[in-house]
Amino acid sequence: MFVWLLLIPGAILTHLALVKLIPQIEDLPSNIIAGFDETFKFAYLKADSAKVGDAAGKAVEMCSFDPAADCASPAGLGNADTKDVSGAKATILQAFGTSLTVIQRVADDKYFGVPSLKDTAKSLDDIMKKVKETEDSMQCRQIVPTFCAIYQSSGDIAKGMTEVTKSLDEFKNSEIIKQWDERKGLLTFLHALPYFMVLGLLAFSLF
Repeated sequence: MFVWLLLIPGAILTHLALVKLIPQIEDLPSNIIAGFDETFKFAYLKADSAKVGDAAGKAVEMCSFDPAADCASPAGLGNADTKDVSGAKATILQAFGTSLTVIQRVADDKYFGVPSLKDTAKSLDDIMKKVKETEDSMQCRQIVPTFCAIYQSSGDIAKGMTEVTKSLDEFKNSEIIKQWDERKGLLTFLHALPYFMVLGLLAFSLF
């Protein structure tokens, strides 16, 4: 009799929990898409990599060079003039703080880091290596090759956006996500779970 009394609130609590849980589970496909775009920050990759490229380009322009024309062969360019590049460095670090650090981690991940994201991961790694080499004030002979490398790596990210988008679409439109969406109506049958315990306890009581 005592176990029967325990079963009643158990069944009620199960129903109440499922009422809250099922809508969240049903929305899993859309949550995964939102996860890639917002949590993993891929929605900001193009804009923030462009910010990195613009900041690096402005640092090169301080030394009277055109990043679009001169960064293809930056070796030997620049003189001993000292320039303050703290603003460009801060902009690049801000872009990484906003999204690129998270994207870099995902792209290097052993599960999410699929081959189509490897080039993006490499470009982000190369940018951070160069940023770590920078100081707030540098000579132009240091600024030009360093920031040209950052400028070109950010351009490589922009060029590889098609592959990144394709890779994300493969995740978002995978077969398991489609199957989940098709079969989410079956989740309603979870409300039957407590009644297996009712049947079991009824059988035990009759015994």
